[in-house]
Order: sequence, then structure tokens, then C-alpha cells
Amino acid sequence: MLINVSARHCRVADSVRHRAEDRLRKMVRFEPRIDSADVVFEHDHGLYAVEVRAFVTGRSTVIAHAAAADARSALDQVLSRLGAQLRRQRDRSREHSARIPKPVDSFQKGVLAR
Repeated sequence: MLINVSARHCRVADSVRHRAEDRLRKMVRFEPRIDSADVVFEHDHGLYAVEVRAFVTGRSTVIAHAAAADARSALDQVLSRLGAQLRRQRDRSREHSARIPKPVDSFQKGVLAR
């Protein structure tokens, strides 16, 4: 998986960058078709805002946002939100494909329900 980490109007510590890359690589267990991800850190008015865009092949892009006082906690918040979105999207696709109508016997077609 290709991961691009960038920062606007701030500098992000290497430990936070490595944490972002490691945690994003673990998101593959929720959605194995993640092709790449972009992580953008932004510092404005004392808050760190983090945006993650995960590009999933065959599906739309999944985007998550979070803001906090420091970059690490904002990263943790955004990754938990992204994980929840990916889990929910994967569960919906599994449930949808599992809906197979049951075959109706020819004997039951003529019987009226009482």
C-alpha cells in the first residue's frame, strides 16, 4: 500500500509519521482492497486537523477528519473513525451479497396461508 504523509503550516514529528504509516497498514484487515492513502496534517489556531483519504479499488474514496490539541491524538481519532467507516462498508457489502432468496417449493405455492 502506498501511503503519502504531508503537512500544511506545521512540522510533524517522525514518530507521528511512522505511527500513521503503521496504523494505516493495519487497516487492510478491515478492507483488503485499499490501494493507497493520503494523510494530511494541518495546524491552525492551536489545533491540529488531520484528514485521511483511503483509496479503495472498485469503490469510492473513504475520507475521515479529526481535530485535537496535538497531532498524535488527532491522528488516533481520525484512524478510529476511518476504521469504523471501513468496517461498516465491508459489513454492508457482505450482508448485501448474502441476501439470496430462498427457493419456493411448487407444493407451497398453491397452499393459502391461514
